[in-house]
Amino acid sequence: MLQETVFKSLHEAAGARMVDFAGWFMPVQYNSIVEEHKLVRSACGLFDVSHMGRIIITGKQHKEFVEHICSNTRANMKPGRVRYNLICKEDGTILDDVLVSASLEDGAPSEKDVKANPPLALRKGCTMIVCNAGNHPKIAAWIDKQSKNFDVHIHDISAAYPMLALQGPRSQDILQPLTDADLGSLKYYTCTVGTVLGVKDVIISRTGYTGEDGFELIFPKAVAEKVFKGLVEKGKAGGLALTGLGARDSLRLEAGMPLYGHEIDETINPLEAGLDWAVDLKKNFIGSDALKKIAKAGIKRTLVGLDVQDKRIARQGMKVMHKGKAVGAIASGTKSPTLDKIIATAHVPVEVAKNAGTVDVELREGVLAAAKVVPTTFYTRKK
Repeated sequence: MLQETVFKSLHEAAGARMVDFAGWFMPVQYNSIVEEHKLVRSACGLFDVSHMGRIIITGKQHKEFVEHICSNTRANMKPGRVRYNLICKEDGTILDDVLVSASLEDGAPSEKDVKANPPLALRKGCTMIVCNAGNHPKIAAWIDKQSKNFDVHIHDISAAYPMLALQGPRSQDILQPLTDADLGSLKYYTCTVGTVLGVKDVIISRTGYTGEDGFELIFPKAVAEKVFKGLVEKGKAGGLALTGLGARDSLRLEAGMPLYGHEIDETINPLEAGLDWAVDLKKNFIGSDALKKIAKAGIKRTLVGLDVQDKRIARQGMKVMHKGKAVGAIASGTKSPTLDKIIATAHVPVEVAKNAGTVDVELREGVLAAAKVVPTTFYTRKK
């Protein structure tokens, strides 16, 4: 049976087309996916991202524990900072990519207070991890298993605290009149706690998965309908509209953001995925020994972008050919609404990535389309 977010009835009332996404009944679109995509690039889209996992870690060793399980550094994160991370297995392959948020202070909230009001922990002392929907059970179990030798407490707030994302260049203008938080001083990849639409202790994070400016909001389930309707009604004048996961996928692909099960999974390590910038090999963490050896020996395959010279979409799993031989496979592909062309990502040998210039994609047996090898980031927003 599919899981549902607290907003299901509101999505259906708004005319959403609902689909199975990672075991969740989610809105893939409300109108045209292309129009929703363009709306986020030009104005502001509102996404339900409550299917993702939200885990708060408290206790005396919460920093040390996160340092142990995550690829990027936690120790030097300033208060309120958010940092992209990988959680890896011992062999260095990727269990999930996550966002790690540092609390606003380095205090020690009581467990009683945290259970009663989890955002209090983000004010006073904790680390929050947001993981992917399909990997949530796996990551929750992994965190629980690895935490046994640390003085930490794990609070999975996913079911009780839904999450919405405003994404697009008008996000700040739309949200600012509705909150007491100073969004102008909230830098990209930082977070705070404030009041939104009269709801106190909302976690506000200047993050997203679209390549645009935006904010992700975490708040109590009891006020979910109030927040959802308030954002839709009050954001309308600024150009806000509901957007589904179909647009979210094409937006993230244009922006060069990996999707678990496509660009990354348990057979791929961060160095092969071009995510070495999110790995600190100067520290020890689960998988670091393996990754240090891989880094020393050099990777044999890597992730590339492809500018496909055809009108047909390159789909996941399609063969990538070079000089008549299969050398890799498509990870993701779509027609870019922003660039009006077919874009894709693929895993290929390093020598092909460096020297080929062009490859072929087998759209179906015997039918090839030429593709230029390009960087994985196809679109960068103007700042």
